[in-house]
Amino acid sequence: MLQAEEIKSNWDEYRSRVNTLFPSRADKLNKLYDDYEERIIMMPASSVAHYHNAFAGGYIDHVLRVMDCVEKLYDAWIDMGSDTSGYNREEMMFAAMHHDLGKCGFPGKGREVYQVETSDWHRKNMGRMYKHNENISDSDIKLLGNDIFSYFGLGCRSVTKIYIPKGFKIDKLFEVFFDFKNLVNHNKYMNNYDYNRSIYLLQKYDVKMSWNEYQAIRIHDGIYDDANKPYFIARTAQAKLKTNLPLILHHADHMAAQIEYEQWRANKNNSPNPVSQKTKATKKTAIKNLAEQNPDIKNDIADIFKTFKES
Repeated sequence: MLQAEEIKSNWDEYRSRVNTLFPSRADKLNKLYDDYEERIIMMPASSVAHYHNAFAGGYIDHVLRVMDCVEKLYDAWIDMGSDTSGYNREEMMFAAMHHDLGKCGFPGKGREVYQVETSDWHRKNMGRMYKHNENISDSDIKLLGNDIFSYFGLGCRSVTKIYIPKGFKIDKLFEVFFDFKNLVNHNKYMNNYDYNRSIYLLQKYDVKMSWNEYQAIRIHDGIYDDANKPYFIARTAQAKLKTNLPLILHHADHMAAQIEYEQWRANKNNSPNPVSQKTKATKKTAIKNLAEQNPDIKNDIADIFKTFKES
């Protein structure tokens, strides 16, 4: 958990990095963050306690850590002789800052991705501190959604490409996808959707991206997403990634999430619940318990005890 002062300090640092690292894009990025400030400053990084940073302010804390990790890994790759000439430091930091931006949701009240879990059972037994907002969409293009998702998970029958007319508002497509709310609990689908929404939000505010930035954000989840495997497990030289930026970002995200898990584990109360001493099960104790639970037959039970004693 973060204190209010820590949340405010993280947010100030985050906004400062926007202006320092991306001066040519700062105006449009600041407009995006001004619009989302109230939501993003309190967002968690995940929904489950033992994942990473599932608490208020967890998202910004996670992103700052990813940015710090990616810089250290970048320097380590250079020290080990890796070729980083295919991209620059600004592209790397931009991708790191916005890799999970899609978790902000859509503009408008009630259209956030994460909502506080109100079920005590889920919070206590599953560690689910937040739940996905299932009512985020109100689009009318439902038939297209049916076409896309009817064969979800069936491999070659899946829809992989959609052609849209010039000038079409692509946000309508993103909105309709959330009508299929049963899929929001499918981790691979949800992660993939978040990354695409990151691209969507940046484009909505006319924030220009290079191909390196786009690709790194899009596939930073690595081989946790099956759709990314052709990029990370290439069988031919032509199919291999042109730069190592997606790899470095993936490792940085993984490192940050692991550190956050370890922090959660260290802060968690690991003392086991006291185990009640169980009485050895015998005929005598079983009958005694029966007597205590059924006062009406107490006298009859007493006679039975006498029989046991004599035997």
